[in-house]
Amino acid sequence: MTALLAPGAARASPSPGTFPAGVRTRRSAAGWLLADQGPPTVCVATSTRHAAEESSFIRAHMARLPVRVVVLSGLEPPPLDESGAAVAPSAGERVLRAAARRLMPGAVARAQDAVLARHLRRHGVSVVLAEFGPTAHRLLAACRAAHVPLVAHFHGYDASVTRLVDGHRGYAELLAGAAAVVAVSRDMEARLLSLGAPRERLHYNTYGVDTGLFAGGEPGAAPPLFVAVGRFVEKKAPELTLLAFHALLRDVPQARLTMLGDGPLLGPCQRMAVALGLQDAVRFPGAQPPETVAASLRQARAFVQHSVTARDGDAEGTPVAVIEASSTGLPVVSTRHGGIPDVVTDGESGYLVDPGDAPAMAERMLRLARDPALASRLGASGRRRVQAGFTMERSLAGLWAILEAARA
Repeated sequence: MTALLAPGAARASPSPGTFPAGVRTRRSAAGWLLADQGPPTVCVATSTRHAAEESSFIRAHMARLPVRVVVLSGLEPPPLDESGAAVAPSAGERVLRAAARRLMPGAVARAQDAVLARHLRRHGVSVVLAEFGPTAHRLLAACRAAHVPLVAHFHGYDASVTRLVDGHRGYAELLAGAAAVVAVSRDMEARLLSLGAPRERLHYNTYGVDTGLFAGGEPGAAPPLFVAVGRFVEKKAPELTLLAFHALLRDVPQARLTMLGDGPLLGPCQRMAVALGLQDAVRFPGAQPPETVAASLRQARAFVQHSVTARDGDAEGTPVAVIEASSTGLPVVSTRHGGIPDVVTDGESGYLVDPGDAPAMAERMLRLARDPALASRLGASGRRRVQAGFTMERSLAGLWAILEAARA
């Protein structure tokens, strides 16, 4: 676990069960003992050190919440030197830790929870925002020990993967013990309710995008170029997007497809494109920064994504790329899956087909390839929908309201 401290954060180690000297406290209405030193401090917790690099919404949570933010990344806290910097363990220490986990797993977990609790108190944290369900479950005991409210923010796979949600005692404990639970789609909200999340502590808060960056698309003036953006993984079903495009190409030979992203299915999809004779019509530029993605969307006739539920239960939350495409002014051709219907209204801002129905997807793509005016009309409707309900400002304001209520 790495802590990135805001200027002026307290560094003195507190004694067990107390906040460090100089940190004022207050008792919340729910009984939490909270830090009360000037502006509230939110701890944004992630399971990996690279979460902010990989996720635009986590970056926004870290950088744009209207409060002081402390970041915890990773699950195991390293020792800290006197300045608060992480100290890498020696080879011998790593061997001892591994042995301790095998021989005394419960004791190791309790020790780690105690360190995490001291960390939260040391920095005067008044509420923890845990990104993804497993991270929230990992922090539940530490938050209880530190008397700090925990907000569990679910995003997608964490609310659907079978091994996580089927009979998982930890999730029942988390959903019962979290001060608030956040879902990013109506589909996820219903799923978390079925898993036992209390209605009064379950909040629907959509993602938002930068509507200034993702703007300027003119699908009515663009050639029949279709763009897909996302990881090449099973739940994105990139092979079905390729099959739909292959069918389209028979009727519109000048059509083109650009698929941005990387992942384990990129190589198989590249080989599939060659096998289908699409190598001159499909491009695979790899993962690209937001500015390049936005530029690619501005050149396109439509956005395409064929999301499905993976064999292990992995499902979408609400794909941010779908919101970005609609914000840019593109019609979206996608599936009735996860939070996509929250964003795309079938026949008004794009088209939705059943997951797995590549021929239906090809037919909707054909409509847009043949009718630029239709693409322009649907894209403009999508842009208005995003401006009304899926801006970054609206998303962050909603999340901050949830965090404030959790610490009240």
